[in-house]
Order: sequence, then structure tokens, then C-alpha cells
Amino acid sequence: MSQKGTLTRRQVLKGAGAIALTGAASAVPIKKASAARGKAPRWGFIVDLRRCTGCRSCTVACKAEFNVPLGAFRAAVYDEVVGTYPKTEKLFMPRLCNHCEGNKEDKVPPCVKICPEYPKDRREYIGTDGKKIRYRGGATYKRPDGMILYDNDLCIGCGKCIDGCPYGARNWNKQLLSGKDKTKNGIVKCDFCTHRVEKGVLPSCVNICPNNAR
Repeated sequence: MSQKGTLTRRQVLKGAGAIALTGAASAVPIKKASAARGKAPRWGFIVDLRRCTGCRSCTVACKAEFNVPLGAFRAAVYDEVVGTYPKTEKLFMPRLCNHCEGNKEDKVPPCVKICPEYPKDRREYIGTDGKKIRYRGGATYKRPDGMILYDNDLCIGCGKCIDGCPYGARNWNKQLLSGKDKTKNGIVKCDFCTHRVEKGVLPSCVNICPNNAR
């Protein structure tokens, strides 16, 4: 049991596991399962908190990969002291876009639904099976393979997606002006290293983790 205002290790791990699994399945496409269902692979992240030591190699690799500005993060690791003295311990909580599935009603996460530019734009996605899929998009949009991506050309710099993210995984990008309003900044978020994944290469943070926590 935990006292008011404190968390046990079990509670933190349980909550983090729910967050990770809400995002989807794994950093590697489950090709066999997808083939059995007759569908293209679907992407998602799992972070094993038992392996995370808070080294923040993932944050450094991400910043180097995308030249992320100071004060903004696509992937960050926060530490939390849990328990009650003298039985306390420090846990590490990676924070990045969970590429949420969205609820059954909306089928898109809060950041996509709240975007004023959604669903104005019409997009086309070509899956790994070569099939073309037409879907609705916006400045923030959900691709058919599960990735939640950002199109600065359509961004008006309103920041509603930042406020709408339940995990605080979006930041202002002070080095980027929004595509539709040059008086406002764009945003920065994890895009699952799309440019790497599409070439069969693991995301930068997954590749660099010394403990295989991702």
C-alpha cells in the first residue's frame, strides 16, 4: 500500500505499462501476425521500465538525429522518487509520443481530433503490401500504419495539439515557423523516425539504447 501523495514501484510500472501498450505493440513490425490477418504491419512502442537506467542516451540520439532545439524534446526521460522514507527508490519514466490509437468513436488521438486543420487535407498512403490507402489528414494526422505525424505546411501555430496531448509529448519548436502563420512557431514531436523505419532501420532511440529497454 502507498500513503497519500506517494506511489509504489508497482503502481508506477503498472501505469507506465498501460501508457506504453496503449500506443501499440512494438518498435518492430510483427510481420507474421500481420500476414496472418492479411493486413500490413502496424507500428507502436514498448518501453521496458525494468531495463531503463535513466542514461538518456535516447534523448541525446534523438536530438542529434533531428537537431532538436534547446528546451524542446521529441523523447525525454524523467525521474521519479517513489515510496516512503526509508523505503524509497528512483524510477525513470521515458516520455515520448505514444502514437495513440484513439478511442473507438473517434479512431484518432486527441491531438489529431483537436487540430483545426483536420480533416481538411486528403492524403495517400502506400502500405508495405503496395496497396494505396486514402485517408483524412491535417497538420497533425494519423497514418494507416499507426504513426502520428506532423505536417508543418498545414500548421497554423495554434498550439491546440500541445494542449490536447495527455502525455505532454509535444513542444513548441522555436526554430521553426508554422507553415500557415509566419508569426507563430511550429511544433516538435516524435515521428517514430519515419525516414529510418521506411528503410527498414530501427528508430534512433531504439538503436542507441544500451539496455534494450526499447
